[in-house]
Amino acid sequence: MNNLKQLRDRLQTNYGDCHISYVPGQLTVKFGKGTILADGIRTEFQEDGQPIQEVTIANDDDLYEQMEAFLLYLKEGGAAAAQPESDKLRRNPTYRSASEALQKNGKRLLFALGTLEVLIFLSALFFGGSTLHYILFLLVPFLAMIPISWIQRACIKKHWICPHCQNALPISGTRFSPAIQYVAHCPCCKNNLETEAIPEPYAESQTDSQSGSDSEQDAESGSFSQEEPSFGTESAAESSAPLPTAFPKARGKWACRISGLLLLLYLAVIVLFFMTSVSGIPLVNLITGVCLHIPVVILVVALFICGMPHLSEFTRPQAVIRERPSILIVGFIGWVFGIALIFMAFAVCAVPPLDLVLVLVLYAAGLAFFLCGIWALLAVKNRALFLYENGNVRYLTSFGRLKEFSAKEIASIRLSVNGSVQFLNTDGRKLFSVEKNMQSMDALVNWIETHDISFGLTKQMEEKVIQDAGIVEPKQWREEYRSWMHDHIKPIRFGLILTVLFLLIGSVLPFILYIRTDFKFSSTVYLSALSPLPLLIYILIFAPVINLNGKPKGATKEWISMHANLSAPLLLIPGLWLIAMFFYGFNDVVLTVVDFGKFLVLWLVICALFGILYFFRTPKRLRGEGSFIFLILLLLFSYPMAYGLNLALCTPAEHYPAEIVSQEIEQDEDEDSPDYVLTVRLDDGTETDIEVVEELYQLAYFDTELVVCERKSIFGIRMVDLHLSDFGEMGE
Repeated sequence: MNNLKQLRDRLQTNYGDCHISYVPGQLTVKFGKGTILADGIRTEFQEDGQPIQEVTIANDDDLYEQMEAFLLYLKEGGAAAAQPESDKLRRNPTYRSASEALQKNGKRLLFALGTLEVLIFLSALFFGGSTLHYILFLLVPFLAMIPISWIQRACIKKHWICPHCQNALPISGTRFSPAIQYVAHCPCCKNNLETEAIPEPYAESQTDSQSGSDSEQDAESGSFSQEEPSFGTESAAESSAPLPTAFPKARGKWACRISGLLLLLYLAVIVLFFMTSVSGIPLVNLITGVCLHIPVVILVVALFICGMPHLSEFTRPQAVIRERPSILIVGFIGWVFGIALIFMAFAVCAVPPLDLVLVLVLYAAGLAFFLCGIWALLAVKNRALFLYENGNVRYLTSFGRLKEFSAKEIASIRLSVNGSVQFLNTDGRKLFSVEKNMQSMDALVNWIETHDISFGLTKQMEEKVIQDAGIVEPKQWREEYRSWMHDHIKPIRFGLILTVLFLLIGSVLPFILYIRTDFKFSSTVYLSALSPLPLLIYILIFAPVINLNGKPKGATKEWISMHANLSAPLLLIPGLWLIAMFFYGFNDVVLTVVDFGKFLVLWLVICALFGILYFFRTPKRLRGEGSFIFLILLLLFSYPMAYGLNLALCTPAEHYPAEIVSQEIEQDEDEDSPDYVLTVRLDDGTETDIEVVEELYQLAYFDTELVVCERKSIFGIRMVDLHLSDFGEMGE
């Protein structure tokens, strides 16, 4: 039997806007058009005076969650707001016109933002990338959120108005992401908005795109409507297109042949380069350049030899599912862009000394694009799914491998959130998959219905269906989550604010004092590098109660009161400032890292250490978009921490005469002051570029004796700078 008095107290604490009355043996909760009646054994949920759900739940926590879900359902608009999006658009012309205007406005804003980003990128590419270009490229999307939100809010207020009284209708969402809050009646004049019939052209388009969707009630889970997706853009019941009865003709082979011939020409140029320049390239660089092109040769050969095998015409398929020819565009763009990056990596190999880190970065990106392009070309040529009338299937991969499965092997089919249709065996293991944007997917729907194969959704797809249906699953607090941290949530929030303030102050103040010559270089580095550490450690310690997603949509008041909410994107600004200060300031001008490959390993190890600890410390319910932002923050914060740690563990500086190999003045067209760079050969023969001030550059030009100040940490990472023989160390 439920403790009604305890339920009343919890509801009064977290839902003060509800009318709650309690007499022994009867609890009544009223909100809007909804009513909850509980007698301790049965609980009835009513809307507009009509019962919509009745439950008998003995556990108080579970019953409280059901009540919270129902109250949230009422706050979101009840049955009118919970109906599928297609029904909202069909029944409410005001909502339809406002949604179309908002969608059109959003496309224009995204196009303008994308154009601005492209212009910044092109200006950095053609006029020399400066620090300002990189900062603008990274910050413009975040800074644009404010004007975009203003424009979106103004668009909603202009179109989402009552046609009867001309008053503004409700708006939901956050400050930076306004959204239309669906209502069936105007809150001011109480007139019904769901009156106008949908126009014929719109009805036809919605019939084509929304057929196959359906809404249903789920009383046990608290979901009051659900939309069921279809595979393609046409309904299986309405599709009358004849099924193919013959094997498809070969296609896409000319695209593969032309691409293969162009790539063979590229390989011939590379071979000619090797034959003419083999004497001037070091052996290590030569071997590396050859290894880079081994996967390219294999994939080029695959373009010619991977084809569709001969299939017997005796048993023709009932239907054939194939890739769309438009994928060829992706294929051409992919392999061209990929081979350009691979050639850039090869060009770096051809110029000694070998910069292995840059080669690997360029090659990894190039090989990924190249493999995607070749796969797309072969997919159009070969990839197909053959469906037979007896339930058997044949699946042909992009590289020409044929897989055959009998009707008994295919137990079920599952649709994932990325549009993949997965064929599963009796153990639930995936046999193969196709995409729902392939050709003739309506035939697959008919084939599934004909052979009565069970169909399901992945967990992510179920969540997407619920979200598309306009249902927000509430984030509810349960007593089983409670720990000693939840009992001290206010001090934890105060401590979180202090660590964030320490990050903000520690990332800026030491640098200002260093510019004013009040701080030494080493002190500035240590304080700035340590500024993110208290915040990271604090988040790891109190990870079970710190939510980095901000205040999530649909969270109940009780859930919010039991967590310390922090919006992780707000920390990107100090993170970008720190990495810019260390990378472009301290590393380029004051103390340069020589062994960047080893430093990269140290950087990633620190990042991985904090990332693994955060993963194990954070409950699954608190992971989400904030976790991804936290990983980005770790990458930003780990660089200054690695720099400071390496400097702290360096041995005393060693000094020896500097051997200047070359001098260069680098200046971008949009910058007034040039960069003066000296290439110095160190004791072990390694050459490194060191950026110096103009006076030191002029002294080197007149052959003044300079001294290399070299430090080496226990990690084997060297840090160097240049100064006069009778001048103090730059690092101090």
